[in-house]
Order: sequence, then C-alpha cells, then structure tokens
Amino acid sequence: MSSPFDAIDVAAESSGPRSVSGREPDFLGRAASVGRVRIAFAFLAVGIGVLAVRAIDVQVRQGSRYSAFAAQNRLRQEIIVPERGTITDRNGTSLVENVQRYVLGVVPALLPRDATRTAAIAAIATLLERAPEELAATIASFPPHLTEPIPVRTGLAYDAAIARYAQGAALPALRLTVENERVLTVTADPTGSLAHVLGYLGRMDAEAYATLRDQRYRPTDRTGKTGVERSYEAMLRGTPGLRTTTVDARGSADHTSAIEPARAGATLALTIDAPLQRAAARALFDGARGAGSRRGAAVVLDAETGAVLALVSIPTYDATAMSRGLTSAEATAIFEDTDQPLFPRATAGTYPSGSTIKPIVAAAALEADVIGPLTRLHSTGGLRIAQAWFPDWKAGGHGTVTVRQAIAESVNTFFYLIGGGKPRTGYETLAAPTQDNALGPERIASALRAFGLGEQTGIDLPSEGVGLIPDPAWKQRELGEEWYIGDTYHLAIGQGDVLVTPLQLAVATAAIANDGTRPVPYLNLDTPHEQRGGSVSISPDVLAIVRRGMRDAVTSGSAAGLSGLPFQVFGKTGTAEHGLGTTPHAWFIGFAEQTNDACQRTSTAPGTILPDCVALAVLVEEGGEGSRTAVPIARAILQAWYSPSR
Repeated sequence: MSSPFDAIDVAAESSGPRSVSGREPDFLGRAASVGRVRIAFAFLAVGIGVLAVRAIDVQVRQGSRYSAFAAQNRLRQEIIVPERGTITDRNGTSLVENVQRYVLGVVPALLPRDATRTAAIAAIATLLERAPEELAATIASFPPHLTEPIPVRTGLAYDAAIARYAQGAALPALRLTVENERVLTVTADPTGSLAHVLGYLGRMDAEAYATLRDQRYRPTDRTGKTGVERSYEAMLRGTPGLRTTTVDARGSADHTSAIEPARAGATLALTIDAPLQRAAARALFDGARGAGSRRGAAVVLDAETGAVLALVSIPTYDATAMSRGLTSAEATAIFEDTDQPLFPRATAGTYPSGSTIKPIVAAAALEADVIGPLTRLHSTGGLRIAQAWFPDWKAGGHGTVTVRQAIAESVNTFFYLIGGGKPRTGYETLAAPTQDNALGPERIASALRAFGLGEQTGIDLPSEGVGLIPDPAWKQRELGEEWYIGDTYHLAIGQGDVLVTPLQLAVATAAIANDGTRPVPYLNLDTPHEQRGGSVSISPDVLAIVRRGMRDAVTSGSAAGLSGLPFQVFGKTGTAEHGLGTTPHAWFIGFAEQTNDACQRTSTAPGTILPDCVALAVLVEEGGEGSRTAVPIARAILQAWYSPSR
C-alpha cells in the first residue's frame, strides 16, 4: 500500500529540494566539501599536538625549573646581616663602635602594578619627606620584583622610626629595618685624625647592588668606601645568613621553614698606636697653625718591618657623619671646602720633595765613586750657566764641604756638582752635557726609584699616590722637550718635576736606616712581617756615611732643633718650592733609635713589641722652612713615642 507522501518524495528526488508547498527552501549556502573538512581537522590536530608537546615540555623537561618558580612564589628568603667586625689599634683599644640605627625603606615587589602605583609612591614620599619624583626614580633604578627594601630614610632613632612606620601602617610596601651605624670612638681619637685610615661606610647605588647582590648584599647595606673599611670589607663584613619563610596567597609570612645563621665579621687589629696617633695629630695641627697653614701630613713607621704606627692627614673630616649619610648642608660644606678634607695627604698627596732626597743622591754618588767620603767641593753661593742662576740657600755659600757636611747643612752647590757637574768654560747653553765626574739624570732617577720614590709603596689602603721621578726619556715622551743640565741640577736637589708622597719618603728613610732594605708599609697587624720592597744597590758602608751626615744635621746642622733628646735622631730637612709667589712646603724626614744600631738589629718578634727604631716624615703645605716648621713637629712626635710614661 503506497504512502500519501510517496509522490512528493519522488518529485523531490527528481527536481531538487523544494518545500511541501512548492516554494524555495528557507536557507542559503552549500554543503562543505570533504577536502575542506579534512584540512580543518588537520589544523585542529596540529594545534592539539603543539599543546601536548608544550605540556610535556613544561611538566617533564622544565618541570624542576617551574617548580622552583612556584616555590619562589610560596617561599620568601631574607638575608640575615652579620655584625660588622670591630677595629682596634695595636694595643687592643677599640677605634670604632657599632650603634643601632633604624631605616625606613620601600619594597618594589609590594608596590601596586596598576594605576594606584603613583599614588602609593606619593604617599610614601610624603611620609618620609622625599619628593615623589625623586623617590619614583630611585625605585625605578632597582629591579621591580625586588623583595628587599630600598633605603629611603636612614639613621633614625628608635622613637622617630616607630612613629613614622606606624603612620604608614596602611602602606604595604613600607618596611622598617635595623642596621649598625659605624661610629669612631671619640676617646681613642678625639681629633678625628684616624678618619683617613679607617675610612667610612657608604650606601650602595643600584649599579653596585647589581654587582654585589650575588654575595648576599641588600640594597640597604653599607660597604667600605675608603680606608681599611674598604680594603678589608670582606673580613669586616662577615658571612651573611639566610632565613627562608613560607608565605600565604596574600604574601603574608606564615612560618619560618629554614635558617642559615650569619657569622659576624672578624676583628681587625691595626698596627696603629692610638696614643702616638693622638700625639702626632696634635703636633701637626699646632705646628701647621703656627705656620699659617691648615694642611699637612705625618707618617711614623716601624723602620724595620714597615708597620704603620701613626698616619695623619690634615684637615680631617667626620667619618661618623659620612657613614651615617650627610645632610645637604653637610655635603656642601665638605665638598666645597678648598682644603679638601677628604683627601688623604699622607698616602695620596704628591709634592716636590725638596732637599729630603739629598741623602739618596749622596749615597748614589758615593756608590758610583763620583765622590769619596773625604771629597771636598766648594760652595760660593750657587752656579751660573748663561743667564740662569742655581743658588744655594745661604748667601755667599758654605765654603768647602764634604759629603757629610753637605747633607748636614743641605748645601745645594755640592749636589748640583755631583749630579750634573760643573759648567765648563765656553758652554753658553743650559743644554751643556753632564760631565764624566757626575751622576747624570738617569743614575739619579734610578737611585731614587730604588728607594721607592715615584711608585706605590704597596700599603694596604686604596687610592695610594704614585708621584714622579723625571728623566730625559720622560721629558721627551711626555713634553716633547730636550733635557737640560738645569733639569739635572733641579733633580739633584728634589725640585723641578719631582713629586713624592709623605709615605714614600718615610719608606725611603726606613731603607736608609735598614742598611738598604726597603720595607712594605702595612696596617693589618696580622700581615706577614717577611714582606720587603727589595734591597737597594747601596753598600752598608756607604749608607753608614749617609747616616752620619743625617746625624750631623741634628747635632749641628739644619735639624738642630732635634738635638739634646735622650735618644739618637738622624734627619734631613727640606724646603720645597712649588710655584712662583707661593710659600714653600716644609719637610722633615728622619729616624730615631733608643739604643745604638737598633735599626740594623733584627727584632725577635716584629710587630708584637714596641719598635726601638722608627722612621718618620713630616710635611706642612706652604709651611715655609723645614727647619723652622717641620722639625718642632717631629720633635713632639718622637718625644711622645719614646716617653718613659708610655
């Protein structure tokens, strides 16, 4: 039996799709081809494959890495700062103290990431009395994910820090931390003269933090910037610890899961003798003031080992204030001071040596057989070459003198002659060559360098000066000029282009006292005492002659202000010119011994006993004559060292 719809089905098959009413269908489009469907499925399969491979990579190959990232989000590590080591003098007297101060800082990772970030920084800036733009720039210089606070207000007392922190309780990025402020012990150093030796601590900037962060430094940490604080930063700092804390989803601490304890910094015992340092500082301050100067330096060494017993540079500065952080007014005052109080003159200042190098020139001439112990040369007041005049300091000259007398009375003509020779008849130019019976500039320069002049001594302090010992090759290379015999005359008496540091002269003096063994100066009392800067090629017999000339300078010559002391002093004065219309620098170098030949005797326990032989150098910038200004300072220093009441 047929269905009533059969006719319709047949019609539909024969004529295409039509509605039961005979109209066109109510949809548009065409069926997708099999090819397109296959392409679509292929793309879908590739996408799923890529996702699967990535999932396998993340979960299997890089699983440990992403687990670590997850742990970082769950665990917070905090650096435990160790107590900074103290510093003492050779007698165990404390020279610095650690005083607790409070710091308010900002944690970049806890600042908002949305539009409220600017408002949050502005609120913190207002609370801490900082300009918002300045604070924003400081924060931007550190990594945005940093979880350690960046210091903003430092050196706060407890009450002030707590009050400000309480006011900012609604600011999650604000943090309060505790740090130790470095304070110089006033009783040990009332004049502040140890500032250049000890140095100060300074806050790290973003660049320094990026370099040191792997050594567990925090942005809030201070590091040694100058002095032994810088040289022995690793020793004094100690070993930081680490505290690991579990945090919840809101970033709040849940509980401490692990602690790696910190180890405090070691004590640094210096070779400095605090009583001698105080005495040297007072003598230098008073002597410079009496000469109308405020600038100078004094160095006292154990002549045998090189241990630094006193090291003074004036003017000095407040190292405690520098470590704490200067106010704008304090910074302006110290950085605009024309006397440059931050400058360590004793180790970094370079000056013309004047006559202080004459003992070395005399030793070189004796060693080279240019002269003998009894050779006599005549001084009539100076030498003339063409229109140039090279004077003695004494009008009319000193008459006929030996090398000992020339050292004792600082006879310029004697050193002109042994350095460059006497001008020959017919020579009308300053370019007259050195005579055969004179040292010449190369041998003079070589001798000065052998005693350590014109090079760093190797002291364990940063930024040591170098100085300059000129010679013909240097002048041609640096100035493009010919070397004249007048240059040799100037070199022979420590003038012209000669530049030395007070420390270099103290070391050179120690070498004269030590029969030619040049020590390396040092400040760390635990430094091995075998350190030596080398031996000069001068025989002990020659150096003995030079020492007798330096002794004559004290008993009857230019350093007679040191005569009458109950111990032997050997010395040489210097009056160094450094420019037209200026007052010369005043110098004294020398050494002293309580007993005969103490400087040539090897100590049984160097560094552990008070040295019996000390070398020293004293400088007063624009202090005038060395005999008038520097000698009294040296006398006061030596009296303090050899005082029976020590």
